[in-house]
Amino acid sequence: MQGLSIIISTSNHRIFNLKIPDEIINVYYVVVHQIYDREYEGELLEFMGGRKDISYVKLNYAGLSASRNFGLLKSKTKYAYIMDDDVDFNIDTIKKLVEIMDYKNIDIATCKFKLEDGSWPKKYSDIEFNHNIFTSSKVSSIEICVNVESVRNYKVLFDENFGLGSKYPSGEEYVFLTDCIKKKMSVSYIPVVTGIHPVIRSGDDFFSSKEKIIAKRKMIKRIFDRYGFIFIIAFWLKKFGHVFKEGDIVLFTRYILFGR
Repeated sequence: MQGLSIIISTSNHRIFNLKIPDEIINVYYVVVHQIYDREYEGELLEFMGGRKDISYVKLNYAGLSASRNFGLLKSKTKYAYIMDDDVDFNIDTIKKLVEIMDYKNIDIATCKFKLEDGSWPKKYSDIEFNHNIFTSSKVSSIEICVNVESVRNYKVLFDENFGLGSKYPSGEEYVFLTDCIKKKMSVSYIPVVTGIHPVIRSGDDFFSSKEKIIAKRKMIKRIFDRYGFIFIIAFWLKKFGHVFKEGDIVLFTRYILFGR
């Protein structure tokens, strides 16, 4: 199997909740730790346990996309899986995913995960397919495995304006995938389950604050460029009923359509 890195983004005390499996040949871990409190620094050596398969990167500023990018830059393997610190991931199925990517020359693969209660977070296809600019909108960041050599050759990274801790606190995975698609990279969905995530997910809430709504607007404009406003209206129409029931439709309408 080609070498695999698991890039895990974490912050402050959350690093001590990581569940990193025992050492496996050709599997490495890049832990990107965004730390704002010096009290954690003295405990890190004990946490690492002297393992040579774990690389530690400390950042003293926020931004999930910045964390992902540092992880990709530090990866020394051909493949890297994007991971959060609250996911119970399955190395065997991730290795299977990488084997398929390598055999089929796939640059970026997306997959699926389950929730702790045994349910699915969304409806997944049972068959493999190539992503386009629309299907990639449904992908979560923890469903992404990349050919590191390819993203470096094509000079694609996560846009650090998007993602938790950034100017626009969502949308980084969609922007990343569509950037890859626009550069004619091979971006495919493979129906492999790679992990289990807690039932509560931050991506479900896109309308409870003006910052979250504006992030969606900026994401759509970033992806669709001159056609952006057409797709902003389409998004507003699609989500109108849901927000009307669950949130503030006036707030949503104001900031998604007008941005202010």
